[in-house]
Amino acid sequence: MSFSVCEGELVLLCGRSGSGKSTLLKLIKREIAPFGERGGEIRLFGRSEEDLSERDSVSKIGFVAQSVEAQLVTETVWRELAFGAESLGLPSGEIRRRIAETAMYFGLERLFRRKTATLSGGEKQLLNLASVMVCEPSVLLLDEPTAQLDPIAAKKLISCVLRLNRELGITVLVCEHRVDELFSYADRILCLDKGRIVTDLPPKTAASDASVFFGALPTAAQIFRRLGGSGEAPITTAQCRSFLADKKVTPAFHPDPECTSTPAAAIKNVFFRYGKSDRDILSDLSFSADTGSVTSILGGNGAGKSTLLKIIAGVEKPYSGKLLLGGKNAVKKHALKTVLLPQSPRELFMTSSVYEDLLESACAAGYGKEAGEAAVNKTAGELGITALLHRHPYDLSGGEQQKAALAKLLLLNPDILLLDEPTKGMDYDSKRETIRLIAALKAKGKTVIIATHDTQTAALCSDRCALLFDGSVVCSDAPGEFFTGLAHYTTPEAHIARGIIPGAVTSDDIVNAVRQQ
Repeated sequence: MSFSVCEGELVLLCGRSGSGKSTLLKLIKREIAPFGERGGEIRLFGRSEEDLSERDSVSKIGFVAQSVEAQLVTETVWRELAFGAESLGLPSGEIRRRIAETAMYFGLERLFRRKTATLSGGEKQLLNLASVMVCEPSVLLLDEPTAQLDPIAAKKLISCVLRLNRELGITVLVCEHRVDELFSYADRILCLDKGRIVTDLPPKTAASDASVFFGALPTAAQIFRRLGGSGEAPITTAQCRSFLADKKVTPAFHPDPECTSTPAAAIKNVFFRYGKSDRDILSDLSFSADTGSVTSILGGNGAGKSTLLKIIAGVEKPYSGKLLLGGKNAVKKHALKTVLLPQSPRELFMTSSVYEDLLESACAAGYGKEAGEAAVNKTAGELGITALLHRHPYDLSGGEQQKAALAKLLLLNPDILLLDEPTKGMDYDSKRETIRLIAALKAKGKTVIIATHDTQTAALCSDRCALLFDGSVVCSDAPGEFFTGLAHYTTPEAHIARGIIPGAVTSDDIVNAVRQQ
């Protein structure tokens, strides 16, 4: 791999999960470079990486990780902002000036005295970015910075990154699967495949280049390509709307999902808080999921989605309200078998290889040795992780860890699967595989409840979607009605189709509506 980045450029790194994007960024930030054998040379500011002083390496190269929790090291916002500058040994007056200026630039004044544990995911990631910028870096490396953020928080973070690049001239390298907000603003698109750069083009050229990985394209260009468009592909919502404006279309049709008489899981008038003096996370919340259905729970960071899944799983107990599984009290022995995929899949791995972890689940499910090995190989094949079986779980990319953790849970043969951000960190193809797997589980009569920020996945795989806000469900409907009824917390396709193709909320909706003519 060989490439260079000019001062002040914004370069978007794209590619499938495991293609080497995160490894590349970490190699540039030598303090967190992965252990292993490296050949070739990395040059920064005209010098070999090894020749940079420790101070320059720490301060001039900023890094923001995918996990919003990974970089937080102190208890309060102001101490987090001060940490880097204090570590550099700056004078106290200089530290105060930098903290004040950075807090104002990022709009953190109202959070300044807050404890970091009380912040939402979006606020934590914004704080991570601000804390890095206190050190005044020249280069900013961003590794899937929006992976754990809701759509609105993601847009705010990307807006800040663009300001840093355009207003301050910060050089930015960012790897991201959610490319819609960034693609048109990038100076170059670098697409990686199996550790090699296969594309290095400006955005407009890359969007029309047939060699570019389909999942690396913005939604506008994907729709253009699927409809056989010719010429320059659109890369923004406005450009795609212009492309569709002269097409003859029919309204999108969404059949109503069938409802069962007894919900697989039901919560009635639940109240929950983590501490006696804390505010309620969930307040008089009622929610149900039909047997053999797929239900997605959406909402902003900190809305209570993960907490709701933990209550259904029995990990947390509400101080008021009821939980019913299969129409019966959840504490009874005959309650349905329920498994939870946590937001951090690393929590599920207990051994030094993916294979051993999966085999452990198979044994827990009652398989014998030979049957267990066969079940592991079958499940790994269905999820496309056979090549990962003998890898250490911690060495996998974020998307690969998600699939390995999901495989471990599927081997337990549960009745209800609770999936917390199951497509986080996944590329386009992996998301599609996960959607097909969820459809297969539904066909087997399994009930799937998903907490997600991924509106596109929710629109494609759900029977119903629910929006969580201020501790309760404010609306719940089939995906077509749900996403067309929302103006901001909706899919990129719904923005493109609004007023042109009634009811369209997915790329399939748009393509089918046009192709019917």
